[in-house]
Amino acid sequence: MILSDVILRQCVERVAQTIEASGAGVVGLQEVDKYFDARSNWVDQPAWLAARLKMNYVFAANLDWDPLEPGKPRRQYVPTSTEVKTLTAHWTDTWPEKGFGLGFTSAVPLPTKRIDFQLHSPQLVPTAASVPASLASDHLPVAATYSLS
Repeated sequence: MILSDVILRQCVERVAQTIEASGAGVVGLQEVDKYFDARSNWVDQPAWLAARLKMNYVFAANLDWDPLEPGKPRRQYVPTSTEVKTLTAHWTDTWPEKGFGLGFTSAVPLPTKRIDFQLHSPQLVPTAASVPASLASDHLPVAATYSLS
């Protein structure tokens, strides 16, 4: 199903509002599209969110495909669980240290799986972790705070 541009912008706007309300200084997102396909109307979602929130952004793609039409931007997508496993081999999962409960994040409105993570290096000491309620996405956010050791 291809959604209209108006509906897609409303969906991304809900994500922006959730980020804005959190007061977060650093935000990590997954499953954001950068000219990927019709499901996001070929929009550069990281750039749109950064402009909307007046934040800087860095995007790393898991998939980097040729455009469907010559002259269009490359199609890119975010990392999958294989990349998460690679990351957790080097960084520590914050949830077991500071989260309460199971930390389920997917799928909204009644999550039954924990598929979203906050990871940290030894230089960061987690002080809190939570899964705030939100209907902005099909995943719940994972929020965490840290201090420098």
